[in-house]
Amino acid sequence: MKNKNKGHKEKYRNMTISLKVASEEKIMLRRLAEKYKVSLSEFMYNLVMCFKNQYDYIGMLSPKEEKLAENLRLEKKKNAKLNVQIQNTDFRVEMEMNHRIQIQNENHELAYELKEQKAINTEQAEELKRQKEITHKIN
Repeated sequence: MKNKNKGHKEKYRNMTISLKVASEEKIMLRRLAEKYKVSLSEFMYNLVMCFKNQYDYIGMLSPKEEKLAENLRLEKKKNAKLNVQIQNTDFRVEMEMNHRIQIQNENHELAYELKEQKAINTEQAEELKRQKEITHKIN
């Protein structure tokens, strides 16, 4: 019997490693294996062999996820800054409105005082006219 791969050690996978999964997980893994047209055993073997040296990274963010997380953090910071600006603007608008109302009230008060003074001046002018008439009659 000739060995087709002379000088190449063949690896026989004849050892079994098992793991426990929930029934939903088994269905999901079996469907993934079917999607790639391999047996569940072959699918699991390839996953383990591909990621065996990356166990330290399980649960960590990928570089793409880290970039997205950083972008999210920056956007939240921008939003917080914009919210502060909105609050400051609202406060400024409220102050300006209150100031305008105060000026309008003062304007109304001054207009009322002016009308009162005009009425007093009119009365004084009439009184002065009467006094002049009286003085003119006396003289």
